[in-house]
Amino acid sequence: MIAEQTKTIRELEIVVRGYEDNLGEPLRKVKEDVEKEWMDKLEEEKKLREEKESWAEEVVKALEKEKKVCDCTSSHARNLANGTLCHRPGSSWKKNEGLWQLSSLDLTP
Repeated sequence: MIAEQTKTIRELEIVVRGYEDNLGEPLRKVKEDVEKEWMDKLEEEKKLREEKESWAEEVVKALEKEKKVCDCTSSHARNLANGTLCHRPGSSWKKNEGLWQLSSLDLTP
């Protein structure tokens, strides 16, 4: 009986080793397929993230430019309210329909 069990154990070990050896190739193929699929998805996500970061940078630049324009116009409004006229070189004040206006107002820094 012990000899018979020893023989059965050896046969099972042989079967298991053969199964593991044969199982290795399909698993490698599955792994490669999964890696390829996820690498494509990863690259797509990276591209989307870079596009969003670029858009965010553009928005920040536009907001900074708008803030400068707002600061400049606020400064002019305060000066007008205080009665102190301040303008940039190249622009001049003109009276139009009873209101003073700054001609050729360039708000770019």
